[in-house]
Amino acid sequence: MQDLLHGYYQQLGGLDPDASAPSPPPGPVNGEYQAQGKIVRVRRFSRRLVFVDVRMGQCKLGGEDTQEEAPLSSCSCGKVEAVLAAAQCADLPSLHRGLKLGDEVRVHGSVLQLKAPAPAPRTLLEVSRADILAKASVSGLGNAVEEWHAPRVERAEARSDSSKVAKTSTNETGLCKFWVNTGRCERGGEEGCPYRHPTGADLIRERKVWVAQRVESRMRSQQRADDPFEPGRKKRKSGRALIFAQWIHTTFGKPDHAIYRVLDVAGGKGAVGLELEHSFNLPSTLIDPRERILPKWTLRNLGDKELNAHWKGWFVDPPCEELDGLLQGTTPPSHTLLIGLHPDQATEAIVDIGLRLGMPWAIVPCCVFPSLFPERRSPTDGEEVTTTERFIDYLQAKDPGIQHAYLPFEGRNRVLYWMPPGADQSKAEGDAFS
Repeated sequence: MQDLLHGYYQQLGGLDPDASAPSPPPGPVNGEYQAQGKIVRVRRFSRRLVFVDVRMGQCKLGGEDTQEEAPLSSCSCGKVEAVLAAAQCADLPSLHRGLKLGDEVRVHGSVLQLKAPAPAPRTLLEVSRADILAKASVSGLGNAVEEWHAPRVERAEARSDSSKVAKTSTNETGLCKFWVNTGRCERGGEEGCPYRHPTGADLIRERKVWVAQRVESRMRSQQRADDPFEPGRKKRKSGRALIFAQWIHTTFGKPDHAIYRVLDVAGGKGAVGLELEHSFNLPSTLIDPRERILPKWTLRNLGDKELNAHWKGWFVDPPCEELDGLLQGTTPPSHTLLIGLHPDQATEAIVDIGLRLGMPWAIVPCCVFPSLFPERRSPTDGEEVTTTERFIDYLQAKDPGIQHAYLPFEGRNRVLYWMPPGADQSKAEGDAFS
């Protein structure tokens, strides 16, 4: 833990070995104590390590049984930095996404000392247990948000001017990212911020450049080396339903891949199924527990055409009796296609049910939900599956016949699909996607 924290603060702004360490809270440094207060900042370093700044209301020395209370007056900013590590805090998996700004919490643990002082005085508490006493209310968030960027000022003051510009400006021009994004500067504007704050027409022009840079950076970060579609040539997300439907028609609409019907799992408004049913004459059933509310432009485009079928329920494995009846249907399994465009929690269920029943399927994975599926492990290194890339590797390892392709739209565009080997493809040519 000491080496990890030392490296973390060295990365933030450097440790000064000649500086004096901040005074610890009252009581023995290695003593157990509990502290209660409001969360003013959360930094999720990883799923196994979370840093939480708690603005103190009170602390108790020596654990829960003692009645001695004292404010953390020795901490210059009136806060304690709680270090939640998986090795010491058994509750971390459930708390990882549950800790929010403004929450009232009580943390239990022992005080830590760094090998060398951090860039700003701080009291570190290695947490053994954390309890959320009250969730943040809308009215209670104000004070928490005010201090959101406060620790950044302390870190920035410890750096040289050249280092600050290189690390926190939006680009090489030294533009303040808070100002260009929101029109407000959390560092106090020109007086307290070393970056530029353009106004009027200059702000509008530079904001357009900044937005374009952010969009390009995001698209580049999602681009895989084997993706044949250049980021700037991909279609917008609004067109992905049609693109996916066209790809399904091209891939599964051949005579030797005869399909009678499609089950559109977690399809939301059912855009992919509507395209398949009305553009390619393929019956499609939407499976989604939510009410389908279509935008007006979709209803106008439908005209006199009817909506495709909609079964309101959860696609889970093992399936419930009603879902099982829908899966069995009146056709052989190989003639029913399961699809999912960013199907969220249902992604793995589509794969498992399809492989087990011999149903062809095609999915475009996106969200991973590691807290809901902590048992998933990467087939390469055995680590927990927490990213989309690891999730795709995990799914592909389920069967050697799983293939992949790319679709020409922005965002997660890698499609995994599977066709049952030796399936009965006796449907007449021209019936499928006619």
